[in-house]
Parts: sequence; C-alpha cells; structure tokens
Amino acid sequence: MSTTSPSNSPSGSQSRTPSGSPYAVPDFRQLFEFALSPLLILAPDFVIVEVNRAYLAATGKGRDIVGRRIFDVFPDNPADPAADGVANLRRSLETVVGTARTDTMALQRYDIPAGGDTDDGTGFVERWWSPVNTPVLDAEGRVSHIIHRVEDVTEFVLVRRAGREKERAAAEARTRAEGMEIDLFVRAREIREVNEQLRRLNGDLDAAGHRLREEQRAKDRFIATLSHELRNPLAAATAATELLGLDMPGGHPALSVLERQLGILARMSNDLLDGTRAVTGRLELVPERMDLRSAVESACADIRGLFGHEGRVLDVRLPDRPVLVDGDRLRLAQVLTNLLSNALKYTLPGGRTAIHLSAGEGRAQLTVRDDGIGFDPGQAEELFGVFMRAAPAGPQTPEGLGLGCRWSVPSSNCTVAGSPRTATVPAPEPRSPLCCRWPRPTAIRRLPGP
Repeated sequence: MSTTSPSNSPSGSQSRTPSGSPYAVPDFRQLFEFALSPLLILAPDFVIVEVNRAYLAATGKGRDIVGRRIFDVFPDNPADPAADGVANLRRSLETVVGTARTDTMALQRYDIPAGGDTDDGTGFVERWWSPVNTPVLDAEGRVSHIIHRVEDVTEFVLVRRAGREKERAAAEARTRAEGMEIDLFVRAREIREVNEQLRRLNGDLDAAGHRLREEQRAKDRFIATLSHELRNPLAAATAATELLGLDMPGGHPALSVLERQLGILARMSNDLLDGTRAVTGRLELVPERMDLRSAVESACADIRGLFGHEGRVLDVRLPDRPVLVDGDRLRLAQVLTNLLSNALKYTLPGGRTAIHLSAGEGRAQLTVRDDGIGFDPGQAEELFGVFMRAAPAGPQTPEGLGLGCRWSVPSSNCTVAGSPRTATVPAPEPRSPLCCRWPRPTAIRRLPGP
C-alpha cells in the first residue's frame, strides 16, 4: 500500500486543504455554477459580470448576456404601460451601491423577452420574481460587485390570482410559500429593529426637548432679573436728568437727547420682562396717529453730532406737508436709529448719508442711502434677522450685531402697526439703499393743535 506525501500531490494539497481538515477546498466557481438559486453577478455600473445555470434556465437566456448592462438585456415590457420592473430594480441596485447594504425587494412583476413570437404578440412573457441584492465589498469597504439573487414565483402568483390549485401546483406553491415565509420572517425582524431604533431616537428627541424647555425657562428668569436690575440705574439717571433740567431753566440740547434715550431704555427694560415674546415677534405695540417727520427729525438730531466727525455729511430731506401714519412712535424711532447707526459705521470719513422721506400712492417711504460698503442683493431679507451682518466680523470691519430691526420692529408687529419693512438694492455695490414703507391711514384726521 503506497502513500503520497502532500508535497508530491499534483494539485498541491497544502494550498487546497484547510488546516486540520481532510477535505479539499471546494471550487467556488463550480459551487456558483451549480447553485440551485438563480444568481447574477453585476458590476457597480450594473454590467453583467457572471451568471449561473439556474439564472439562464429561469430567464431563457444564453451566456452572451455577460458583458451587457442588465437593463439592456431585460427592458420593460413595452406593451405594459404600468411596467415598473426596471425602475424598481434600478432603485434597489442604486441603494446597494450607495449604502453597501443588502436590499430585499418586494415581489416584483418583471416580464422577460421570449426570444420569439408569443400568443399576445408582445414578444414578452409574464414573470413574477422575489429578488434580493447583496453587495460584495473590497478590502477598502467599497462595493466591487452585486449578487443579484431571484426566485421565480410566477406560478405561485398565477395560481393565487386565478384561484385554481391543482394538487401538484399546490404542493410546489406551498414549498415556495415556505421559503417566502422565511424571507418574510427576516424582513419582519428587520422592521422590528428599525422600530426599536425609532423608539430610541424619539426618546432622545424628548430628552432634548425637555433640556431646551429648561434652558428657555432659565433664559426667561434671567431676562426678568436683568430687567428688574436695570430699573434702579435707569430711575437714578432719569432723576438726575430732571434735576439738570431744573438747574438749567434755559434748557440744553443734550437734555432732550438724554430724556428721549432714557425713555427708550425704560421701555426696552420693560420689554425684557417678556423676552420670549420679543424673540418670537410678539412685542406689545402702542400705535398712534403721528407725523412721521417728527420721528425722523428726532432720530437725526440725536445722531447728527456723530456724523460731523471726520467730515461725514448727513443730508435729510423731508416733505413740507405732514406725513401721517399709524405706528408705534418708540419702535419707529428704534428703526430709524438702527438704520442711521448702521450707515454711520460703514460710511468712510468724508462720506455722505442721505435720508429721504416721501409720501404718495397711499404710503410713506423712508430711504436711507450711504456710500459705504453696500451688500449683496441676496442678503436683503437676511439682514433683518437676529444678529445678521452683511460684512463678516474682523479687524477691518466695525463692531456690531447687525441692523437690529428684527428686535425693535418684528415683521409681524410691523404688519399690525402698519409698518412693513423692505430692503431694496440694485447690485452688490456702494450706495445700497434701505427702504422702510408704511401704509398711510385711509381716513386722515387732523393732528391735535390749537
């Protein structure tokens, strides 16, 4: 009795036999070729790379389909306007390539070319499939191939549809149904896992919402405390201003500025008591019939001295007749002050800022134009947001938190007060105007007077 050492084996048993196993490593190409399930190997661009016998038998095709795109080999049935096999299969394959995860498709009708004439003259035969698409990953975790496995369930579907169950067909259908039941069990387990993930995510969202509500309450308490603490120094400053007025019977230009600004600060400190309403645009407004010229004159008087520095020019043009609007005097003053302060920041020494108030066509319009840096037209709406700036913060740009109009005149309140704000700019270049428009009262009343 003779023996042959592994080194003398013509097939190289050391390379073909697993360590400790008396059996040779199987030929995986042969396993693929003789697998009972129809299998198709696709490249990531959906070109057919390999196919086994079961797939060729199920589809009636030959090996000449290798090297062709699967959708060229198996197009939709042109005689069926509801055919969606190509679209659904493409979506599944793209999902596998994009996620590197197996995608199990629902039962799919996908008619195949018959290769000859058919009874209905379409050249296609009806087929129903249960497809599963599985990725094959390379060493770097990228999809190198896709295993397209299908089971032909046409007979099962047709038997169920027609309601005719012959004994042999019923037995085969039950066998197929058992396999499908296993697939459905697997899919149900996947659905349970997804639902569990959703429950965990909902729990995280609930916890995050609770934290946000706690932070909101803490912010409200802080704003209320801050407003209360601001009242004391404001009261002292107001009293000091009144004493200065008594000591200076002749008056002084600075006193009127102090009185107006202290009044604004007092009103703003009251608004801080309801900071949440301020942020959401629900500040309480006090509309009244007023001459818009007086608000413009007051705002310009307060800031004109600052424009005089370094040769800046503030040009104010007002109409001769009263410009009556229904608006909140304090909020309108805040809007004008914010716009003028913004123009002052971005106007270079020797620059010019023009204020023009006009009335006509049932509305009043205030235009602020400067020869500063300007802004991109796409930013026009964003500039009214909280802390929005046209120029990014940096050592060469002025300090500031933006126009501030969202805080002082929220868009919803402006509508109620008859004070909608708009921004217009023709191009991203200097001299970009900001325009505020107010509808004028339909029934004009006379201003109170002697």
